[in-house]
Amino acid sequence: MKIKKTYWWIVVTVIGFALACAMKVEADMKENAPLSGVVIVVDPGHGGKDDGARAEGVKEQDINLAISMKLKSALETQGAKVILTRDGAYDLASEGAKNRKKEDMRKRADIINAEPVDLFISVHLNAYANTSIHGAHAFYRKDDVASIELAEEI
Repeated sequence: MKIKKTYWWIVVTVIGFALACAMKVEADMKENAPLSGVVIVVDPGHGGKDDGARAEGVKEQDINLAISMKLKSALETQGAKVILTRDGAYDLASEGAKNRKKEDMRKRADIINAEPVDLFISVHLNAYANTSIHGAHAFYRKDDVASIELAEEI
C-alpha cells in the first residue's frame, strides 16, 4: 500500500510535535527539580600515579571514580549541574610537574573556584592500619553552618 506524500508530512509533523512536547516536559521537570540551579563539584579522589589505597589489586581511584559517576548521574536527575574534577584514571598535574600531588590539588581547587559552586564533594575510601579508625568521614569548613549541617546529615 502506497502512502501519499501528504500523509507523510502529517506523520512527520505529528512526530515532530510529540518530540517538542516531550522536550518541553523534560525541561520543565528539570527546572522544577529539587536541585535545579544548584552547581556541585564532585571530586573523585586520587587518580593517575596516585591511585590511593589498594586492596586485593583494587585501586581506590577506580572505586572513587565509579561512585562519583553514579553520584553525578543521581544529582543531575534531581536537576543539579555537576562538574567532575576528573572522569578517568588520571590526575590533573601537567606532564612535567615537579610536584605532581601539589599541582593536582591546585588544579582541583581551580575547578572549584572557576565559577560559583554551591557544594563541593570529594569522594575517598581511606584505609588505615589502625583498625579502630573506621567508618565515614565528613569534613566541613569551620564556622560554615550549612557545611556543618550537611556533614552531620552525611
